[in-house]
Formats: sequence, C-alpha cells, structure tokens
Amino acid sequence: MNIFLAFIILISETRNPKFNKWFKNYLKPVAIITVFSSGDVKLLHIFDSNYGGFKIFSAPFSSLALKLIFWGGFLNTIVEDLPQLIIQILFATYYPNSYDITAFFTLITSILVLLVSIIECSYHLFINNKNQNQVEIKPEYNEIDTIEVGK
Repeated sequence: MNIFLAFIILISETRNPKFNKWFKNYLKPVAIITVFSSGDVKLLHIFDSNYGGFKIFSAPFSSLALKLIFWGGFLNTIVEDLPQLIIQILFATYYPNSYDITAFFTLITSILVLLVSIIECSYHLFINNKNQNQVEIKPEYNEIDTIEVGK
C-alpha cells in the first residue's frame, strides 16, 4: 500500500512544472526513497523538510500531495501498526512461557511507534484546524529590504 501510494503521489506531482524539474534533478535519490517508503509513506516528507538548506530537501509538493502523505500515514497506522500491536499483546497474554526479552522489547517498540503516530496525527489535525480558522496577516514591509542612512 505504501509504495503504491508513494508512486502515485510522485507521478501525479510531475504534472507540476516546478516539481517535475526538481524530480528530474534528483531522480536516483527519489527512486531510493520511494523504495524505502514501502515501510511508511510519510518518509516522502524528507523531500520537503528543507534540511540543511539543500535543494534536494525542498521538493515543491502540492497541498493535495501533502494531504495524501498525511492520510496515507494515518491509514498505515490503522491498518498496519495497530493490528501488529494487538497480535503482540495477544501473544504475550496467551503464550507467557515462550515470551522472551526480544518479544518484550518488540512490544514496547510497537507501543511507542503507535503512540508517536497518534500524537503526530493529533498535532497535524490541530495545526491544520487552527490554521483554517485564522486570517493571514501580511507584513507591511519586506524583511529583506534594507534601510540606507546618510546617502
């Protein structure tokens, strides 16, 4: 599901000329991250993170693509992470004699992954809801402008 969604998002974004130019410049890293996003489609956010100011991390995703990445990640949490946690809890409950330290740490990790995903989704929904209710205030001046004194 994740790799399919990542592929669909990237292919549909190539209709945007700015994204298409960016995509052509970074084809190999995009292909690698597309494969890695088979675990979680939210990995595509690495390309719009602006990390270190590098151009590879400044992909001009559309708002639709960002929404698809978010909802794909949410769906991944519901369809993949939650059932995995339920299976691990059932295993710990019904087979306590064969439950070892590795299974325990896997259970703890799954709980943390699910908790982080839920908190992340909550923050995202809260921020988007808050931003939709506010009016954008534009500054009266450009911060890049300089003041020349004593010409």
